[in-house]
Amino acid sequence: MILDKGLQDCSLLDVMYNDHHSSKLKMTLYTQPSLFILKYSLSKLLMKLGVESTLVLSHSVGEYVASCLTRYIFSLERDALTFVVSSDRLMQGLPENGSMVVLNINENKVIEKVRNNPPVLIEAINRLNNIVLSGKKSEINEIFTILTEKKGVHAIPLQVSHSFHSLLMKPMLKGFKNIVEKINCQTPIIPFISNITGRNENTKPTNANYWW
Repeated sequence: MILDKGLQDCSLLDVMYNDHHSSKLKMTLYTQPSLFILKYSLSKLLMKLGVESTLVLSHSVGEYVASCLTRYIFSLERDALTFVVSSDRLMQGLPENGSMVVLNINENKVIEKVRNNPPVLIEAINRLNNIVLSGKKSEINEIFTILTEKKGVHAIPLQVSHSFHSLLMKPMLKGFKNIVEKINCQTPIIPFISNITGRNENTKPTNANYWW
């Protein structure tokens, strides 16, 4: 299995469903592939039950899944799984000095704190009053402390080994580009809404630079 070949010392299924190995889920090497196969499997289950997509849209690892469901930007085995495992290995090799946190606070109240603290980024705005921050542990902890002292602000630290979508990922970009340039991207048949532009894109996701 492509995923297991790229991992270290145990099966991904054991990591996901065996309590003995569950602590590994917070390691990037296992977190990202687990998210990928869970999202992909749920999507295929819905399709088997008769739910067909008229367009696809997702975020982060989910965008890799979406690209497999377009028939097809990525093929599953040749491209997507190899891509996920290879990039995760690069991320796992970075220092574990990052952190991520979910805050139940309005976006506008976070922007000022982030603007004054460039290493910290708004990683995602999931919905109204649900913001994910990503960055160095020290800076995240400082913002965490400041915001949670205010009444009504609740914060949930994410159990991850690295801060995805932050500037701390920059050292892996050269190696990451070498990976994406080997991916064979095709024009999507099902409309693909880009996580970058927010629009239906046919040509951009077929270019390696889009994924880089």
